[in-house]
Formats: sequence, structure tokens, C-alpha cells
Amino acid sequence: MGTGNMKNLRPPFTSEEAREMGRKGAKASAEARRAKRDFAEALKILINLPEHSGKVADISKIKNIDDLKKANLTLGDRMLMKLAIRALNSDPSFALLRDQIGETPTDPETMKSSAIDNLANALKVTKQAEGDGHIDEVPP
Repeated sequence: MGTGNMKNLRPPFTSEEAREMGRKGAKASAEARRAKRDFAEALKILINLPEHSGKVADISKIKNIDDLKKANLTLGDRMLMKLAIRALNSDPSFALLRDQIGETPTDPETMKSSAIDNLANALKVTKQAEGDGHIDEVPP
């Protein structure tokens, strides 16, 4: 090893220096956790706001895409609707939706068969929506 490397090394920390660095790290970590928590709380408030004033539609009672487009939804529901439509158009958004509901496959064989099943289900929903604009049921 060359002597140039030895000149760049710092001497070991004293216990006081190590304690001080640990204290500073703990403060920074706590601040980062607070900022992350505050951001998550603000986001929860934002996505639960309705698009328009008035009563928010019960999304479980919406029967077709046309009703969904006209409904007064929360911003979160509207974002999910847009994401689902993009997913139906072969956008990688489908993976995001799948992952968010906790159905991320880990086994390569499962991932392969899951992708085929998901494509078949997406095609079925798309064909139903194109037919009369009514989706009878969303496949699992």
C-alpha cells in the first residue's frame, strides 16, 4: 500500500467524538422522520379532499365508467381511476396498482403466470367497458 493512502486516513475517534457524532446523527434522523411523517399526513388530507363542493360519491355504488367520470370523487379516488385507465392502456402503472394492494409476486414462475392472468383480466375489463360502458365485475 502506498504512503499516500496513510496520509488521508483519520485517526480513530475518541469516545467523546463518537458520542457527539452519534448525537448529531440521532437528531438528523429524528428530523427526517418528522418531515416524512408531516408529508404523509399532508398527503392524506389532500387525497381525501373532494373534487367539487357537495357530497362525495360512494365509489362502491358506481356501476360503469360513465358514472365514474361524472361522479364527485375524492382526489385520491380520481387519481386511482386515472391510474387504472393508464394501466388498461398497457402503462406500467398496473404494476404500481398491484404492488399497492399487496399482490406483488416474488416467485419468477408466479410472476410469469400472474402477468398473463393480469393481461387477460385487463383485456376482459377493456372489452366490457368498450361494449356498453358497463363493467359487470372486475376480475380478481
